[in-house]
Amino acid sequence: MFGDLFNNIGMLTPFIVAVPFLIIALFFIDKALRGGGQAKRAVRDWQTTNARVLAAQIEARQTRSQNGVSTSYYPVIVYEYEVGGRWFQG
Repeated sequence: MFGDLFNNIGMLTPFIVAVPFLIIALFFIDKALRGGGQAKRAVRDWQTTNARVLAAQIEARQTRSQNGVSTSYYPVIVYEYEVGGRWFQG
């Protein structure tokens, strides 16, 4: 009598274990999707402004590997901008 019950529970064990993980995954997926809306609203509400480039150059960086030396080039830009009466530099 109880043998059949335990056999059925044994077959359900993978599902019983998987359900909590599925619920947790759905929670985080929902949270990620809703968080994207907040970021979009924040970007939409940002003020626009003009910037001024103070300096610009290209920086070369060399890396060594088994295949030899490779050179990568990166832009280096210094700029400033004003928002709300305050000046910032980046």
